[in-house]
Amino acid sequence: QLQQQIKQLVKSLIEKMGLELVVIKMNYSKGGPLIDVYADRRCGGITLKECASLNKGIVEELDQADWLDLNYSLTVSSPGLDWPLKTEKDFLRTMNREVKFVLSDPIEKKHKIIGDIKEVTNGGVTITFSEKEKVGKKKIEKIKELYIPIEKIETAVQVL
Repeated sequence: QLQQQIKQLVKSLIEKMGLELVVIKMNYSKGGPLIDVYADRRCGGITLKECASLNKGIVEELDQADWLDLNYSLTVSSPGLDWPLKTEKDFLRTMNREVKFVLSDPIEKKHKIIGDIKEVTNGGVTITFSEKEKVGKKKIEKIKELYIPIEKIETAVQVL
């Protein structure tokens, strides 16, 4: 129940700031709950200043909450570039960015592919990527598009 109350408080504050809650992780120690809040913009790009402001706002709200009489530790951060992408929201935050995909089943004979996210639609991601094609004796680089159903994505992370 404590986790749910904290989540509601945090989510409300995040939405007021025009941000999106990615996830709240809570662990417990002898010193009280350890609260990790991951937030971002809908299309990615939360700033350090926004994280600091959000941290301050959450601390103020938690300190005023009459239902929380425990010491706690709070961390607020962005999901980061190495955050695994799994949901449509994750992929929306990485629009127009380069992502490395490992697929559970090959699509167009590819198990691994790196491309820029162009579109996120119900249940899938459309990417653009470059591929060399042999035309006569020359290899020409062509930009291609590929639709990947989310259920076929084993892993996906932004390319650093």
